[in-house]
Amino acid sequence: MRIYAVIPAYNPNGNLNTLCSELLRGGIEHIVVTNDGSETSESAEVFRLLASEGGRVTVLHHKTNRGKGAALKTAFRHVLENTEAEGVVTADADGQHRTADIVKCARTLSENPNALVLGCRGFNWAEMPLRSKIGNRHTIRLFYKKTGVHLTDTQTGLRAMSRSLMEEAASIEGDGFDYEMNMLVNFAYRHEIMQVWVKSVYNDETRRGSHFRPVRDSLRVMRALHKATREARGEK
Repeated sequence: MRIYAVIPAYNPNGNLNTLCSELLRGGIEHIVVTNDGSETSESAEVFRLLASEGGRVTVLHHKTNRGKGAALKTAFRHVLENTEAEGVVTADADGQHRTADIVKCARTLSENPNALVLGCRGFNWAEMPLRSKIGNRHTIRLFYKKTGVHLTDTQTGLRAMSRSLMEEAASIEGDGFDYEMNMLVNFAYRHEIMQVWVKSVYNDETRRGSHFRPVRDSLRVMRALHKATREARGEK
């Protein structure tokens, strides 16, 4: 199964170059990176180097910062309209996902093409950054209450899906971090969700690279969960 990697990126550092090089060496055929309106000179150099990866990395550009959801959907549409990829695996640009785990999710999709594959982190709550802890503790419980589907990690950016699921994902509402929750709710009611255990990397580099705002974005995610479940049930 031909699976591309998709990575949304806003002001990334050299971790993104390292990740892409490792993915290409690890068996990922092609990578699509969306530059979501990055503004730093460091990120400009990151994207320049990515574009020189022998044609194996496509860099798409937003003129302004539009949000993670918008960046993902731009990449999805590019893959659908310009490639013959049979699926994608999405990952974060901050180095939080290990290359081996990204490849593991891609391989799991190849074996289970009808499922949405989630790379779910085995949490050590004591070590987890506040921004992740706040969001996950509450949404894990609420997601089960609303959908009846028990997920161990509702905010993972490591996801793999087939071309047909990507077509659905490209039309789901949301431009920010709320988009990923909207996707989960929509798929929970329509498709199988398969969870694969992965290890999360929490260090100073990944903390600096994350753009998740603990309070504001967690509230947006919670609101998205309530709204998406009402719509999926046909409620007003």
